[in-house]
Amino acid sequence: MKQMTAKEQTFTEEEIFVGLKEILYEVAPFKIVGEVTPEKSLVKDFSFDSIDTMGMLLKVQERFLKNSSIIDVDQFINQAFKGSDGNSATVNRICALVSHIIQDTSGDDNGNGKKN
Repeated sequence: MKQMTAKEQTFTEEEIFVGLKEILYEVAPFKIVGEVTPEKSLVKDFSFDSIDTMGMLLKVQERFLKNSSIIDVDQFINQAFKGSDGNSATVNRICALVSHIIQDTSGDDNGNGKKN
């Protein structure tokens, strides 16, 4: 299993998935019906709206990045919700984006989430 680091902390892909599931239940407990699996769509399966998405992003920042990087909200949303293939904004895609941000952050000595 791959490990991602965000400054002092290391996260496996499984830890990111479990953490995201917990965040989804915190942000929208009445919308998360059934099991959270990687294929589930935030919009189609859980009826997430922009407020839920922003709440999720704030919790992701708090839990995984510990102020070492600020999430570019526009870029994150564009990447999470792109495509009309029915796979947009899946739990798996969100986990992959979080992993990518953590990897970018771990390679940055300035703490700004961008490699120099």
